[in-house]
Amino acid sequence: LAQADISGSRSRALHPNTLGGVGAGGAPLTPALRPMGNHASGGRCCVEDKHEDIEDTARSNIVESFFLGHEATCATPSTEAGSPRNSPWSCPSRHLVLNMDVNKTVIMTDSTTGKSAEAVVNEELSCATWGVEVQGKWQMISTEPSVTRPVGPNGAKVFSYDEWVSKAFPKDGQKDLRRSLRWTFTSPGQPGAKLAAFAARLRKELVMPDGSEMRLIPAFLELLIHLKRTGRSFTVCFRTFGADMHHVAAELTAFCEGRHPIFPGVVMDGSDGQTDYRLTVPDPEKCGTFYRCDNEVALIMGTIEQPGEGRYKDVQDHSLGFFRRFPRVRFFQGVESVRNALYDKCMRGGSFGLRDHY
Repeated sequence: LAQADISGSRSRALHPNTLGGVGAGGAPLTPALRPMGNHASGGRCCVEDKHEDIEDTARSNIVESFFLGHEATCATPSTEAGSPRNSPWSCPSRHLVLNMDVNKTVIMTDSTTGKSAEAVVNEELSCATWGVEVQGKWQMISTEPSVTRPVGPNGAKVFSYDEWVSKAFPKDGQKDLRRSLRWTFTSPGQPGAKLAAFAARLRKELVMPDGSEMRLIPAFLELLIHLKRTGRSFTVCFRTFGADMHHVAAELTAFCEGRHPIFPGVVMDGSDGQTDYRLTVPDPEKCGTFYRCDNEVALIMGTIEQPGEGRYKDVQDHSLGFFRRFPRVRFFQGVESVRNALYDKCMRGGSFGLRDHY
């Protein structure tokens, strides 16, 4: 997100570890850095635009996906003024694939764990607020949130509150306690209470002009606008373990059709003859779910439902046959078939959403 030169106070105010353009430990995000997965500060944007060194003669560059190994080439790297000759962002003909985690990355809620936006704000602040342990308790030394670990007083070891909670309450049976402490970090009487005003400001940024809860954070939508404005060919793949894809699809489609209250008039629905980035659920071309068991891997396009989850929590059939109840679904079975289907989706342009399977 930092590489896209996104501006605007609403964007910079949200999600200190992601929107500030830094990864875990304060390291700058670069196109080759792909910090996907679960760690202290949640999901991350995976900008899959890895670049190899280019000598005087133009070489093939790799557009690498975490599940693909295919190559895409750019014959002539850009030499425009102000654009580094070998920059992976400098060739407009290279196709960009963005694999976006959903929870705590493009939306500030988490249906899988029941996190509200307020809980996510508190949890994120607990990851970016620093302190030391004094007589078995965490004591804040930060005056404001920061993704950079400070030097402790007199050489004392410094922990984020999130780290200290994990250290102080490590047992499996203390999971609910750890969750509660992080989700209420800035509440009255809690160690981060001095940051309550900061939390309130972040929470206010997650509200639409009409007072409803914001789903997709503005920084992500500004990224899409930037990519289209600069003529970049790109595909967005949303990934989630939860059931949030309906919310993502509804707000993304409103944005693409110019109906978003913060971005009125945007055209990314294909009506201008360019790529259509709307997302519809269920649609065998736009959404699907992975399925895994001991000896099988499959991708089912046309539904995001899973056996044992949501309204199908009590179904007995957890086999691949469960998905045959849905109309228009398409099955891709086996690693090679799944790989080829994903490659085809990623190289077409547009948006699609996939639900991961535990």
